[in-house]
Order: sequence, then structure tokens, then C-alpha cells
Amino acid sequence: MPRYGMPSLNRNKLFAAGAAYHIYNRGVNKLPIFFTKKDYVTYITFLQDYLMPRDVRIKEASKRYAGRHLNKRLTRLVNVPDFSKEIELLSYCLMPNHIHLVLIQKEAHDMTRLMRCLHTSYARYFNQRYQRVGNIFQDIYKAGLLRRNRSIVRAARYVHRNPIPICQDIKTYLWSSFRYHTKQKHLSWIHTEKLERIFEKSSFRTSYNNYTDFVEDQHEP
Repeated sequence: MPRYGMPSLNRNKLFAAGAAYHIYNRGVNKLPIFFTKKDYVTYITFLQDYLMPRDVRIKEASKRYAGRHLNKRLTRLVNVPDFSKEIELLSYCLMPNHIHLVLIQKEAHDMTRLMRCLHTSYARYFNQRYQRVGNIFQDIYKAGLLRRNRSIVRAARYVHRNPIPICQDIKTYLWSSFRYHTKQKHLSWIHTEKLERIFEKSSFRTSYNNYTDFVEDQHEP
């Protein structure tokens, strides 16, 4: 069976309501878009802010921050668009010079709106931090339409195995959602349980006990 590869669609995306997609983007000229822990954390924080319900994100901020830091955080959060009802994020992985997301959108252009907000926010942060101007991503993001349960879990597996060249144990890789499967820790903005349910309905279920075993198998399914 052919190895699952990168999405083939780029500018000519098929926008469909209720559809799943594998999203990919990389740095301009293949340059890094993450240099430090702060860079990774900032991207994930932006992703979380857009996908967590507004009332939940404000409640969480009130627990973590105080004083002027809380005021600054709340000022940002109340103005951040809430995509929690439009987007279900199934998996993600951040690599030094590229990103992967697997998600389901409710309406035909929800994905476009999310990616515009997410990458505009991160590019603004990145350019300010490193005192540069211009694009940091090579092009408009690529998005491959995933038509079947089998395609969705295979794409998620590809995403979760992406760190293998730089990380011996993908369960310990900090910048991937795979660790939330192995630790049985569920976050409100990452739909790990839904991905596991999709796996249960896929044809791969007959060969593997669970999604984690499916990802960790070194042989291409």
C-alpha cells in the first residue's frame, strides 16, 4: 500500500462543510519558524485561544494570571475570535520549520478564517521578536481533504509520527498532541476522544487495539 504522503492540494482547495482536512505549512525558503521554547508555546497558545470557548479561556486566565498581567491577558482574550463551535482540532504537530494540523470544519470556510487569524497572529509575534519584516510562511497553507475515517486516522498518524527524525520517543515530544493520547489527559480544545472514536470506526481497528498502538507501529499500515 502506498505510504501516506503530504496533501496534494494547495491554492485549489475543496471547501466542504463538515469535512476533515490535513493542513500543512512551512517557513519561507524552508527556514525555521520556531527557534525557542517560547516560539512553540506562543503558537500553541494562539491555537488554544482560538479553539477554546471564550468563557473557558477567560476562566483559565483568571487562574493563571494576576494584576496587570491578568488585565493584559483578558484584554486580548475578549477580542479573540471564538472558533470553538466551528472547528474541531483532532491532532497537531509543530516542527522547527513547519506545522501540521488535522481538523474538521463545520462550515465551508471556517478553516480559512482560523488559519488567517492563527498565522497572522504568529507572524506578528515572530517578526516583532526577531526584528524582521515580511512573510514567515512560504505560501498559502496546503489543505488535503480527508474523505473517509481511514484517511483521517492515517493523516493523524502521519502528523503524530513527524518528530521521529529528531525525537526517539514521540510520546515525549512536547510540541505534538500525541502525548495527550498516551497520558489520557484531555483538553477541551483538542478533540482526542473524537479522533479515537473515528479510529474505532475505521478499517484499521481490526489490526490494532487502539489509536496509540496504531501510531507507534513502525510498519506502514
